[in-house]
Amino acid sequence: SKLASDTADNIYSKAPVIQNELINRNRPSGSGNAALKALLYAMVENEVSKNLGFQKFPAERGLYESILKKNNLHLPVDGVYKFQNPSFLNGNQDLGNLKHLWKSSIELLKSNKARKVLLTELQNMWMEPPFGVKKGLFPLLSSLFYITNKEILAYYREGIFITDFQDFDIDYFFKTPHLVELRWLDMDAQTKHLLTALATIPAELEKSEIVSIEPLDVARALVATYDKIEPWAGRTNKVTDNAKKVRTLFKRASDPAQFTLNDLPSIYGEVDLT
Repeated sequence: SKLASDTADNIYSKAPVIQNELINRNRPSGSGNAALKALLYAMVENEVSKNLGFQKFPAERGLYESILKKNNLHLPVDGVYKFQNPSFLNGNQDLGNLKHLWKSSIELLKSNKARKVLLTELQNMWMEPPFGVKKGLFPLLSSLFYITNKEILAYYREGIFITDFQDFDIDYFFKTPHLVELRWLDMDAQTKHLLTALATIPAELEKSEIVSIEPLDVARALVATYDKIEPWAGRTNKVTDNAKKVRTLFKRASDPAQFTLNDLPSIYGEVDLT
């Protein structure tokens, strides 16, 4: 009835508008999930391609057309296709009404920026008013949310910081969201890139995974690596001038943020974050 419809509209006033019955339900069919997974793989592998590289019209192309393309979520920028962040689409472009969902999700992460937030926490919020998102949409919206915000979010898979989102990660977003965590990073893309590069050094030497790119954690891992070197390496003059400069920085490292974001980069003249 109209009354029931109006009531639902009021309760779920910020619900996304997703016109696709194949996955916009709580329990999609096996074929629906298979098409969705194929779409997600294409999103990871072929973002820069028109129509995500689809040439024919399998079921996953139908999902692409009705959800991503129709709602202006995959558009060419200077001739190269790119996923669009709904937060930056103007009102008449945000046909999927995703701006509210994205904004509230970012706010949740920002308000918990001291910790990693389980993807399931976000999804639980999405189910509730005023959104009312169906579970069948979770893998798609979760992946799209991360992809369109990856410059400002850190993604952790089973507690490990992941630098490169691949089709393997889609399986986690799809099947085991309780093993996925996101964390708000209050840093620009350049800083995130720098910290990721610095964190890679001890990880490769220790043959381990990067678990964090927080300045404190990166500095701690770097200094721990330095402390393991042979004593003569801390004294010898038979190294380059640049190596001596780096060694001096390690000897007097005290402020993690200063050390990782300013002192080390300044040696190479690559970054000025002051």
